[in-house]
Amino acid sequence: MIRVAAVAVATATVLTGIVDVSAAAVAEGGSPVDLSGRTPVVIASESTRLVGPLAIIQTETSAFGLRADADTMRTGGGGTLAEAQAEADDWSVPAVGEVGPVHGVGDKADRCLTKASPGDGTVTISSCDSSPRQDWQWTDTTERQGFSTALSPSSATARAIAPRGAGTYVHAVDGGTYKRPMALDGAMRPEREITASADVDAIERSAVVSGVASTGSTVSIGNESVVVGDTGEYTLTLTGLEVGVTSVVVTQTLPSGAVHGTATLDVEVPAASGEFTIVELPSTEIPRGRDSTVTAQVETTAELTTMDSTVTLTAPAGTTFASADDRAVAYLRPGDDDWRESAYLRLTRGTPSSDATSVTYDADTPASGFRLPAGSRLRFESVVRVPFGTADLGALGLVHSGTANSGDFHVFGRAALTFVDRYRDGTLDDLVDGDRFTPGEVEFTGTGFPGATVTIAPASGAPVSTEVRPDGTWRAVRYLGNGAYTLSVSHTSGEGENTIGPIRLFSSTVAEDDFTLTSPAGGDGHAAQGWVTFSGTGTTWSRVSIADDSEIAPATATVQYDGSWTARRWVGTEPTTFTVTSSRADVENGSATVAFNTGVGDRPFTFDSHTDGGTFTPGPITFSGTGSTGDTVTLTAPGLAPLEARVDVAGRWSLQRWLGNGSIAFTATHTTTGGESSEQQLRLYSDQVPQGELVVSTPVDGTVHEQAGWVTFTGTGTTWSRVAIDDGSGAAPSGATVQYDGSWTVRRWIEAGPVTVTVTSGRADVENGRHEIRLVADR
Repeated sequence: MIRVAAVAVATATVLTGIVDVSAAAVAEGGSPVDLSGRTPVVIASESTRLVGPLAIIQTETSAFGLRADADTMRTGGGGTLAEAQAEADDWSVPAVGEVGPVHGVGDKADRCLTKASPGDGTVTISSCDSSPRQDWQWTDTTERQGFSTALSPSSATARAIAPRGAGTYVHAVDGGTYKRPMALDGAMRPEREITASADVDAIERSAVVSGVASTGSTVSIGNESVVVGDTGEYTLTLTGLEVGVTSVVVTQTLPSGAVHGTATLDVEVPAASGEFTIVELPSTEIPRGRDSTVTAQVETTAELTTMDSTVTLTAPAGTTFASADDRAVAYLRPGDDDWRESAYLRLTRGTPSSDATSVTYDADTPASGFRLPAGSRLRFESVVRVPFGTADLGALGLVHSGTANSGDFHVFGRAALTFVDRYRDGTLDDLVDGDRFTPGEVEFTGTGFPGATVTIAPASGAPVSTEVRPDGTWRAVRYLGNGAYTLSVSHTSGEGENTIGPIRLFSSTVAEDDFTLTSPAGGDGHAAQGWVTFSGTGTTWSRVSIADDSEIAPATATVQYDGSWTARRWVGTEPTTFTVTSSRADVENGSATVAFNTGVGDRPFTFDSHTDGGTFTPGPITFSGTGSTGDTVTLTAPGLAPLEARVDVAGRWSLQRWLGNGSIAFTATHTTTGGESSEQQLRLYSDQVPQGELVVSTPVDGTVHEQAGWVTFTGTGTTWSRVAIDDGSGAAPSGATVQYDGSWTVRRWIEAGPVTVTVTSGRADVENGRHEIRLVADR
């Protein structure tokens, strides 16, 4: 559709008194239609004629309108000047100072005022014949109502038109006092024949139509118009032109409504300009009832290195574009057989029209690094949605325009398409797996191949069937009660078949509560393993699953009609977190977590049964203590297998190991449930060995030691204690371990006395004896 926009709306200037015909105006005459695509040229000149209603001034208060109808040349009653002008017809008259005919306008343009004869004082209407009897001019006369110019026959300027009674003529009377002036005010405008020419913008598919016309007239194309100003120039813009030649009619209408000339203008939009041409392709078959890719191609006529352009695709009639996603632009070099794609040229920023019948993309190359030789092709593509019933023949419209390295360009074209029926799988459109329905007559709808049979088959109960309509749609109705149904939808034709399903549907009139886990509550637990009952509420027919992080299969339950559910699971004494989920038709509709057997938290780790350096009675030994539930305790010792225990729900742990009559050093490792570990030593000693105080038997305090030499220290103490001899010399102490019989012996080189020797004993870093022995030089 052509769209017309007024772009230079002029308004008439109303004058009083005599019209100023010396103002610049546009020349009348010339060809009414200029060449298509030509830039319009307006030549300024004076108008030699005026057009408008002729009113004859009778008195200072009354006037008569001149009519172009032979039966009523002038109105009989008269009236005010405004009333006379309203009753008068439009006339074309010579301008002041000019000589010419006075004729009607529009369908009365062939009616001229004619002086009957040289000696006759009457004026009649006859066909225009360019005779001297039809030549008139303006002459001065008696002034009335501010007007002093009358129309006189050019052959008898002493006469002028004057009113008389209604009839087929008026007077041409003599004498200045009898002459009647005519109103030459703003109602009489400069008259021009309409001209029109077009300046075409092929890229925008628009044209600027301009020319000249009578001042005050309305120039229109279609439903749009512009009022011509004093200069006589007008301008209208046409947009949305079709490629090729479009004929438009430009009409000039006077203020009275009389059409005062038309011009027919052929406007041509060329199919291409610049460095691209459309590639004519054979018609492509497109199946109805599905989305299909459609393409259009252009060819370069010059080397292409840069391009900033838009591509507008118009869908074939009856179809729409399925998307406006970005797409690659494939190219084919001259002589190549295979199309290629470039990461540097794509259809981007797609914008569909509101009804999806067109889509516009950007198609730009980078500023450098791109080159295609002349003769290369570009392929633009998109996806159209083709319903059944689309007409057999159609076309994809293409508009490609922009700026390339060689300049501006545009190309318009169409890619022919033929639409055919091909088998397509059936669909179920209004219901999906897991949907709800209201019990009663349930409607099923979808699409398929025309003539195919669609059958709705529940897992139990009678099926219903229907046939796909010619437009590719189908509808079936089946009664469904207040329950849950599993059904399938089969689509069968001679061309193929498919099945949809199983589809699970659920009545909407049952409990649809939010999912809850009522029991057990978080923190619940039990001291001994056994069955735990889980319960709660939810949506009827939902499947509830209870699982932990073990490999044990989840316990399950189905939500009942009243919305309740119950399940049992065997649970041990270990802290366990259960994940309870609810779903219907594989769609989760609720979940909860609950910690069971969580026990004691944040309790410090302790070793209550033994302390580092303590004793034990050989035999089975129980190690025990406290901690946070779930923590682990590990005892390791060189040469022994490790022992491990877990802190129970009560926050206690214990381990047992047989220990003989000896000493042992354990490493106790405490690991929290968070994976943090700490270690401590546990050195234990049998209580079945000597447990005496430290005794130094030799030397005794005060022993003489006159010369440097070896001194043997002996004594008794607690078995496995470490005895150390320190003489204060700065040398490392000498030591020995107390034996099973409680004895110990140490030799040490000691300088000549006097020397004070410190003898200490300790076990598991705990001192259990100390003595000082003084060795003197002499008595």
